[in-house]
Amino acid sequence: MPVNVIGLLNIAIGEEEYVINDYLRLVSREYFEKEKISMPPDIRFYKTFIVSKSDFGENFTASNIPNHMKDGVPTYFLWAMKLYITRFNIVNSEWFAGETYETLKEIMAKTDYSVSVTAGAADDDWVRNFKIDEIVHELDQAILGEITELYKRIVDIYKNQDKSPEDTNLHWLYSFTKFQECCSHPYTRHSVTYITSAMEFLLVNSSNESDFRAAYYAALIYADEFEDRLTCFNFLKWAFSVREKLARGSVLDLKPFVDKSQIPENIHKLKEILAVVLLKTLGLTNRELQDQINGMIFHCPRFIQKKEVQA
Repeated sequence: MPVNVIGLLNIAIGEEEYVINDYLRLVSREYFEKEKISMPPDIRFYKTFIVSKSDFGENFTASNIPNHMKDGVPTYFLWAMKLYITRFNIVNSEWFAGETYETLKEIMAKTDYSVSVTAGAADDDWVRNFKIDEIVHELDQAILGEITELYKRIVDIYKNQDKSPEDTNLHWLYSFTKFQECCSHPYTRHSVTYITSAMEFLLVNSSNESDFRAAYYAALIYADEFEDRLTCFNFLKWAFSVREKLARGSVLDLKPFVDKSQIPENIHKLKEILAVVLLKTLGLTNRELQDQINGMIFHCPRFIQKKEVQA
């Protein structure tokens, strides 16, 4: 039976094995060492593995996996992890299928940093990724349990898409796909396009002032406090302005200021905002989402008129 594996470079679990369901489990590097399984040099730094025992056949793609096998798709659990954990970037291998654990040979790809001003820092980050024992993030049972529950909900969405597409919020599913693309292309202007497109399609049902409305609605959902909402709104206003320049073919590098999409921290913040919005809107129909947004807008505090100071 083929072994389907995704390696996690900077994730550790506090045990040798964590069972997700009948088909999936997380397996730690310590398991391989204990069982004296020889690990290829290419992946000896990987700390944890998402392992599936499902046999998908040789010519499969994520789009043609039947519903009864979707509980064994390792990428679904990976995306649940990335959606739930936003405080750091999870570094993973591609989905690999082999005959045995010994055949695992997945070369860690260097992240594609497109900005020369951060090239030095990017190289340092890439080198640090291989010092796994220095940057490992351990996930406890409580967090793994919450990720597993999120994963189950995501799998149900993919199952319902085939079984009853009329009950699936395709706006949310499209936005979740854009989140995945953003994770696959970090720290590039592509991420700005993916995130703004996701916000627009998920939250706005018309083309009128769609960028402003998407930023405004996202800020309302993202946080409850004024300052946090304002920070979110300003970040998204900036992101939409970058997208507009890219759409017009403007050469941002010739501007007399540094385009903020060159700064990894800003892209990370945008991705975190999208993740929070996706988590809070998961399971809502498009109509339910719009009704909640309207309720927040029209039940806001009344306007306080400034009174004239009497002489």
